Amino acid sequence: MATVAPKFLNVDVEVVSTGDREPLAAAMARGALQLANYRRGGRHHVRFELDTSPRSADHGIRAFAKLLNRLPPKARRLWNAARRRDFDIGIQAPRHSGSAILELSREAVQLAGKLRGRILFTVYAAGWKGSPPNKRLKLTGARK
Repeated sequence: MATVAPKFLNVDVEVVSTGDREPLAAAMARGALQLANYRRGGRHHVRFELDTSPRSADHGIRAFAKLLNRLPPKARRLWNAARRRDFDIGIQAPRHSGSAILELSREAVQLAGKLRGRILFTVYAAGWKGSPPNKRLKLTGARK
């Protein structure tokens, strides 16, 4: 069976909390775009992507870690108090059958861990024609 590399698309960060997320959203604006900001089931959700396209999943996690480690105290408290902190790596599955490997460095995994984040993978089917990273509409308001 052939092993091929999946196509890396982007890294998003999603934060889920019960508290006010606006100070965190404002602080993240220094290097990230806010993709979504809504409330569902009593929890606040805010999702970001970097304002520049990362070259790889490692690069995206390192760039987010740099931004998050420079948060002002109030925003950092909100990050620390969040119920979930997800680094969501988007990849497109290859068209060919077989397995696909996406490698993350130990450094990237440790950076996400030090920030108390989880690493998730969103795999888009081969031939997916969604909007490309950094070109999505900014979503705000409630989601049903």
